[in-house]
Amino acid sequence: MKMSMKRILVYTDGGHGASLSHVAMTLASLKRAVFNIHEHPNPPPARFLVDTITPEELLRDNWTHSCSLIVMPGGRDLPYVARLRGVGNQRIKDFVQNGGSYLGLCAGGYYGAAAVEFAKGDPVLEVTGPRELGFFPGVARGPVSPGFQYRSNAGGKACLVRLTPHALSLVRAMFPDETKSMGAWEPDHSVVARFYLNGGCSFVSPDTRTAAGKPTVDVLGEYLDLDDGYDSFAAVVKCRAGRGVAVLSGVHFETSPSMLSTEFHNDAHISKLLPELVPSEPYRELLFSSIVKYLLESALFNLK
Repeated sequence: MKMSMKRILVYTDGGHGASLSHVAMTLASLKRAVFNIHEHPNPPPARFLVDTITPEELLRDNWTHSCSLIVMPGGRDLPYVARLRGVGNQRIKDFVQNGGSYLGLCAGGYYGAAAVEFAKGDPVLEVTGPRELGFFPGVARGPVSPGFQYRSNAGGKACLVRLTPHALSLVRAMFPDETKSMGAWEPDHSVVARFYLNGGCSFVSPDTRTAAGKPTVDVLGEYLDLDDGYDSFAAVVKCRAGRGVAVLSGVHFETSPSMLSTEFHNDAHISKLLPELVPSEPYRELLFSSIVKYLLESALFNLK
């Protein structure tokens, strides 16, 4: 029986908003995740192709018919606003509301919230205001770690994140054999891992709305090493939006230490972070593959 071919589309705009480095690493991570999904003993009833989509294609082409998942990568969110305001955002929103899936990473995570507060009060860096997608019904506020600089990794951090019971349950459901062999994913265990963070946000007031008696937001990961005075520790959230689902992340859980080392091989600060990130790599890869598999299966089941 011939399987259908569905696409995973990563937004790219020539480096204006979507960082070229993060687009490259996101594409590589998705291809690896798709390989893991296709090789699984119980794969989804479709094959998946990882590709890119430009602002022009997003506005013009009939991409929604072949797409299961759209990914907004790290970079800067204001150019996303400039290129997609109105029609572009409505196309993304309709796609998800009708059953498609959205994955927002760092800047793409901010972009998927109802409002952004970035470096509020900083005369140079501040970016604040509403956002049209609004998959997360609250504020994406950051950066959660000091020292952020545009086009630099100097503010980067190996950030400690606790995966919640929602995350552990999702991973066990997507890759039951792998989680049994690792052991740590059992319900009575706690999984704590380090992920790369550079300018990322937390999601404020993540569980204030309900739909049909169910929360519209599940927190999948919580920051463990923020200042005590910080008002939200939600690092990764899963949001229901109509028939579809969006996962938004303040951390770069798509990015492996080897990718960072390759992409930024002359960066002394990245080199210092790698020993902190390497021990968490098995957890990071399984979490990312699980979330991608969940988003793809959700779209296959729900997309009309």
